[in-house]
Amino acid sequence: DRIAAVIANTLAPRVQAAELTRLRRLRPSDIGAYHLLIQARRLVFSMQREAFEQAGAMLRHAAEADPDFPTTHADIAAWYGLRLGQGWSPDRGADARALEDALDTALAQDAGNARALAMRGHNEAILHRRYGEAMDLFERALNVAPNDAETMLWTSPAFSWMGDGREGVRRAERAMALSPDDPLAFR
Repeated sequence: DRIAAVIANTLAPRVQAAELTRLRRLRPSDIGAYHLLIQARRLVFSMQREAFEQAGAMLRHAAEADPDFPTTHADIAAWYGLRLGQGWSPDRGADARALEDALDTALAQDAGNARALAMRGHNEAILHRRYGEAMDLFERALNVAPNDAETMLWTSPAFSWMGDGREGVRRAERAMALSPDDPLAFR
């Protein structure tokens, strides 16, 4: 299981890079919602404010083009989370509501979306101090995707907030071991 997890988390970024290379050869009119999602992720990873805002617009456009793709809504939620966390939000209340709405949409479309479940758990713990609900959401997320680095990472801060720093560190280290080249490893 450990070897498979490392292989999967090593290959995923390479597949995304190959998709970006192929995407550069397409005309803008040929770019669909999935390709907008991939491009937006690349811009988010730059962590430069202008590119980051462009990524948000691309994610919203991708959601309009294909409103039934829960991955896009989970990425929108993650985008708002980073925007809030970086202090780039012009309206923290509106962005927090948009984050929750995106998670609601992702989970309505796919109740087993591990990343959306883990982000919801993170928000329950960090924003609302509802630790029991957070733990239930983390358990559901990790039952679905026990080897997904981002899912594991979202669980880490809650343990520190609850006073179990060792478990928080263990989970962060596990996420880093699963995806050592994560462009958002600073989280």
